Amino acid sequence: MKQETNNKPTESGNVNIIYFTTKCNLNCTYCYEDLSNKAKKSTALDDLKKQVDDIISNEPVDKQTLFVLFGGEPTLEWVNVKSLVEYAYSKKKNSFFNLETNGIKFQNDEFLLEFLDFFKDKPHSLDISFDGVGNNLRVDHKGNDSTEILLSVLEKFKYIDMNWRIRYTITKANVNNFAQDVIKLSREFSPKRIITSEDSSGLDAGDYIVLNKQKRVLKYLWDNFDINIPICNIFCETCDGCKSSKSEKKYYKDGVLVDTIDVSANQQEFNHFERKENTDDRNNK
Repeated sequence: MKQETNNKPTESGNVNIIYFTTKCNLNCTYCYEDLSNKAKKSTALDDLKKQVDDIISNEPVDKQTLFVLFGGEPTLEWVNVKSLVEYAYSKKKNSFFNLETNGIKFQNDEFLLEFLDFFKDKPHSLDISFDGVGNNLRVDHKGNDSTEILLSVLEKFKYIDMNWRIRYTITKANVNNFAQDVIKLSREFSPKRIITSEDSSGLDAGDYIVLNKQKRVLKYLWDNFDINIPICNIFCETCDGCKSSKSEKKYYKDGVLVDTIDVSANQQEFNHFERKENTDDRNNK
């Protein structure tokens, strides 16, 4: 299925992260947002529009504005997601929209087709969370494992031509299988990228020894073209492979800016893609 739009961000200003809701249809045991201890609420549409106005007014006019649609689970607020995107796009055509999701709603084909139809004429990307052998930590509110649902969802996206990525969190449950997992995911489903993060609160010094060995294996495989999909946050978060650079991450909740961090603070030890003249060729395979 072909997506008829530019689905790769260009040179942009900041990473503007908008929280739509604290509601989620999963109850992951390591949830960074600690949603189980928060009241279940969603940001009003008027506040979302105010956030858009504030973001655009503070972005360089000549650079693309990047909106990250976040939660909780943003697809639970699908009407507001569509309203915000339409509003932002009407205000500034040079915008890019990244939706970060647990992927559960995409098991419904009707919703998947609606999603693809809505975004087909707007620059966008999609990040789906999946943690390989450690995905059993990603359970619903009844404690049911979401793995089989997500595998079926990833199988669907395997045949969709768009900028979709897998987000993989390294936890105690999967740290020993990390490299094996990402190699299998890259070859089985062919996402544009696999973006990794670490549950540092659950990893000890021994885990990091194991993890760093696996990082060296992945780097070796990349150097020798045995991996053709970038593994981000391991090689470099703001590398030449993205063809874009951002200065700050800004977090918006309930109509206000609540936090700002320097993107370079997240940059990892490798700056490896910049030395690859044929990175784009690899990414298009």
